[in-house]
Amino acid sequence: MARKTFVKAFIDPDLRKDWKKFLKKFPYLFWVQAMNIEEEKDWKALVRKRKPDLKVEPRIPVGAADYAAISKARRDVYFCLARSFSEPSSGLVNDLQNESFLEVLERGMQLFVPSSRTQEGLRILREYISTVKNDDKRKLLRRLRGEHLTIFYDSFFPWLSCYESVYRGEKQIMGDLTAMVKDSYRFAGYRLTGEYGNDPPDDAKIELEFMYRLCEDELQSWLSGDREAALSYLDMQRFHLWDHLIEWIPFLCDDLLTPEFREGVVEKFQKHSDLQREKSKEFEFYVSIATLTKAVLESDYNQVATMGRIGREMDADEVAKELQGVEPIDTSTERFALEKSSK
Repeated sequence: MARKTFVKAFIDPDLRKDWKKFLKKFPYLFWVQAMNIEEEKDWKALVRKRKPDLKVEPRIPVGAADYAAISKARRDVYFCLARSFSEPSSGLVNDLQNESFLEVLERGMQLFVPSSRTQEGLRILREYISTVKNDDKRKLLRRLRGEHLTIFYDSFFPWLSCYESVYRGEKQIMGDLTAMVKDSYRFAGYRLTGEYGNDPPDDAKIELEFMYRLCEDELQSWLSGDREAALSYLDMQRFHLWDHLIEWIPFLCDDLLTPEFREGVVEKFQKHSDLQREKSKEFEFYVSIATLTKAVLESDYNQVATMGRIGREMDADEVAKELQGVEPIDTSTERFALEKSSK
């Protein structure tokens, strides 16, 4: 963790004073602490206390069938995480209510994430789905969008900044880390769509979508029998996970799961929303997703490297045979931000 730091100091002394006030009121939020750290040694001390578990043993694929199954599982899981952090879509609501979202997530995670790390998140997700499966679809979509906005894009505390550059101490968006992530997208052949063209590329929803896109590209490369292309996409996945996702999204998940934040955001939501509902239902979807996302990233940290290593020994034709019939995921109903760059 924290192989390289991006901590910067405030240039404006008034901003420094403002954030010290926020720290006194919201000391439980990692990103608020990050906004108050201006020395590298203090940053390393903060991260040392909260670093994710990177010692999860990977699943070792045995043969082409096993390798193909894990590759597809990783693609499917990252798709679920990407759509969960993106603006909720009608497709997501449908898949929550018919339980296919849960089924895909469960089936995928069991192949490379230890069950002990997913039990709590899946329990919360099952209970949430059981309470909303018969709700009016339009009202549920409106509610989920309201919760998503309240957590990540509100301007009133408590809320969570969803940008890597903020969580890693740059004190700004559109900084060095933003540029690095944008370069990764460009290198892999992606760009932000017109609708999201002015958004910071280091938004959590876009970074997770990028991981899904790389997994999809890897899968399609295996299907075409192109092992070298598949391995190159695995290398890009490893770089993105190791140098970006694992360095900050676990902290974002921790913030979302902090009891003080959950209580504060529910109170804020109830105060400003006309969608009244009992507290037990509020934000439980995002609580479950935060729990599962952290487990997936920690587990995949070593899994992605294992897939690259084992993949070099795989017979590409055998893997392609095992993947026959696997179609690309239709993302047309999702509120995704990336698209293939024109040649």
